[in-house]
Parts: sequence; structure tokens; C-alpha cells
Amino acid sequence: MSTPFLTPWRVMIVAPEPAALLERADCIPTLATPSILKDISWIRPGRAIRSFQDNTTAAGVACIDFAVHHKLEYVEFDAHWYGDGTDPSDATVPVVGLDIEHVIRYGRDRNVGIIVYVDRVPAMRQLDDIAHTYRSWGIAGIKLGFVWEGRQEDADFLQAFIRKCAENRLFVLLHDNLRPAGLERRCRTTSRWKECAATNIFRPPATM
Repeated sequence: MSTPFLTPWRVMIVAPEPAALLERADCIPTLATPSILKDISWIRPGRAIRSFQDNTTAAGVACIDFAVHHKLEYVEFDAHWYGDGTDPSDATVPVVGLDIEHVIRYGRDRNVGIIVYVDRVPAMRQLDDIAHTYRSWGIAGIKLGFVWEGRQEDADFLQAFIRKCAENRLFVLLHDNLRPAGLERRCRTTSRWKECAATNIFRPPATM
């Protein structure tokens, strides 16, 4: 065995009462490796409205108008916006009826960015195509779904995915309820995102 070498690490946070755990929530990111990404100045923080089920050009434009009216920074296209409408299909081809490039341009003209959902399966199969295509379209970020974790190959894939996206100026939202691992420090273009009930059941009103 040659040195130096890296090994996985674990930490256990304990406190005399549950509320006190919140006071120590920064322990894991503090212990994590410093950022491997040098330039993140292109990231714009913000809030998003989700376009779900009605994956059409008209629905995307309506969501952008809603976002402008309510001063939201992003619109997110959720599952089934690409390929043949199934999670494992080609994530670089929009479903019939969705002109994603038109929607992106419409949003850009109104200072609203577009985030898109991508399932783990096409992300593992066509990462280079996804990153390059999305950058050419002008997509702002990816919500990565059904993420695996726990094994070393899972951690390696996540970091490779995040790095490739960052190289193409795409931030990453990890959809699933992943265990804290310090990614928000090591890969600062990343956030963990697990929706609450409100984002799952409420949609924009018919009139604004």
C-alpha cells in the first residue's frame, strides 16, 4: 500500500436532547473536503415553480409567466418531459409537444431559468450528451432523481456527475432524501432537495 491514501469516514452526532442536534448540523460539512470546484460565480440562488404532468410548450410558457408575476427565479420541468415519457428514455430529446428550447429562450428573455428532472438511468448512460446538450440549450440546472447511495461506486458517480455538470455550468439538485455527506461543501454547485407535500399537490391557479 502506497501513501498517502484516502479512506471513507463516518461521524456520529450526539446531543442531550433532539433540538440540540440542530446546533451541530454544520459538523458534517465542516469536516468534509474543501470544494473541488473553483468557480461557482455563475450560480444564481432562487426559488422555483414546478411544471408537472402537462409537459407542453404552452404549459412551460404559462409557468414562466407565473414565475415572473410572483418574482420566482426558476421553472422546473419534472419527470416525463423527455424521450418517450418514461424515466429511462433519452434525456436529450423532449417529448412531442414540448419545444424546450423555445421555453428556455422565453424564460431567458424574462430572467427565469429552467431546471429539468433527469432520472439516474439516463444520467449514468449518457452523461456527456446530457451535459453538453443542456449547456447548448441554456438549461440552468438538473434535478437528479432516484439516486443510489451507500456504496463507493455510488459516491464516485455522484461526484463525477456533479463535476461534469459544473464544467457545463449546470447546478445539481439531488432529489432523494440522501444522508448528509458534506457534498454541499465539496461540490458547492449541489443542493439536496426533497419536496414537502405542498410542492407535490398544489399547482398554479388558472388565473393570476
